[in-house]
Amino acid sequence: MERIVLITDIDTPLGYALAGFYIKDGERVIGTVSSQDSDLPYMNLENIDIVEWRRFSALESRNLLLHIIKKYKKIDEAIVIQSVISKTRKLHETEISDIEKGIDFWLKGLFFICREIIRTYEKQKNGALFIINHSNKEQGISTVSETIKAGTREFTRNLISSYEKEAFLLNSIESSSPTDDTLSAFIYKTIKERLRQISGKQVNFRHKPGLFSGIKKVLKQD
Repeated sequence: MERIVLITDIDTPLGYALAGFYIKDGERVIGTVSSQDSDLPYMNLENIDIVEWRRFSALESRNLLLHIIKKYKKIDEAIVIQSVISKTRKLHETEISDIEKGIDFWLKGLFFICREIIRTYEKQKNGALFIINHSNKEQGISTVSETIKAGTREFTRNLISSYEKEAFLLNSIESSSPTDDTLSAFIYKTIKERLRQISGKQVNFRHKPGLFSGIKKVLKQD
């Protein structure tokens, strides 16, 4: 039976790379983008359904899950991407708009979408939720991005503690490494070979030169 996988924010470099692995594996991917104007090479592939999702809207988070259940009757796996890109600035140098976006887009969005995913899994009595907490330290340290990353970490710990006895799986992967083939390959491999069998794990990835160097880009078009 076809597996239904939700991957948020496939218009980010990390979300885009992860979606490619699942598409190549023949999974049915529902990928969210912040705008339908996003130009992604696999927009027209048969096994991907691209949906616009505005993270700051609780209603759109609910409608997204309703759309998936109505169309596919279930959701087997959900990968929530928290890959914050923020300019390197101290707090007094940070634009008000960046602070508002950080809270509305990344933190509210995380709460809203995870709430709806868990509500769906409670009804299904199964499912797997993976939260990917990522920031690229090579791009510099930002008060906004580091605060969101710390908040995501504590949010995930609370979820794992609150839902440890539930029927669905809940795990996270955290990294401050660059967004490249090594990171996306590690996340995909870790989910596929390890985290689909266990729950309550918070895995930390640190970049090591040469790790997964044999894995080619899966998004390369023929």
